[in-house]
Amino acid sequence: ACGSGTRSKTVVVNPTVGTPTTPTGTTARCIGGGTDAYTITPVSGATSYSWSVSGGSNMIGASTTTPSTTVTWDGTYSGTAVVSVQANGCGGPSDWATLDVIVSPLTVGGSIAGSDTICVGTSTGDLTLSGHTGDVVKWQKKFNDGSWTDISNTTTTHSEVIASAGSWSFRAEVQSGSCDADFSDPIVVVAQNAPVITGNLSNV
Repeated sequence: ACGSGTRSKTVVVNPTVGTPTTPTGTTARCIGGGTDAYTITPVSGATSYSWSVSGGSNMIGASTTTPSTTVTWDGTYSGTAVVSVQANGCGGPSDWATLDVIVSPLTVGGSIAGSDTICVGTSTGDLTLSGHTGDVVKWQKKFNDGSWTDISNTTTTHSEVIASAGSWSFRAEVQSGSCDADFSDPIVVVAQNAPVITGNLSNV
């Protein structure tokens, strides 16, 4: 006699949070600080984001709850830092997406050891670079007060046969990651002509 009725309730089904893309931004920098921006494509179902960076203290700068952030680098840190981001949403946080950032130490040119006097037509012997920080980009040489010319050599040793008498200077160019290149201290090799003996020798 009282009739009948219905009741309803709306249930909102949110999508499970997706997986972030690999962050984009600077992947190589030189020690000494500075600020870089990193970002990802907005993640489906994400309500917030969590960013972190390993390798130094307090290096995350801007808000960590958006799909982008900034990293203000510790001016004393060098090594491999990992910038990470996680999307938060329905079903809990997503897996972390990461990006490696190589922070290189300052370049040090180093010094070269080897022979300082040789005869024309003989080899300099191994000229060996040491005390450097970074990779060898090339070697250079110059004759007396001339200009430096490039030598295609990326190893830490160099040798060559000297054909002219005079002073030959050699140096290596070194670069550490994205830091500025630097030259080693040069080594000077003096090439001398062999003595020429003239006249007759007789027994006394």
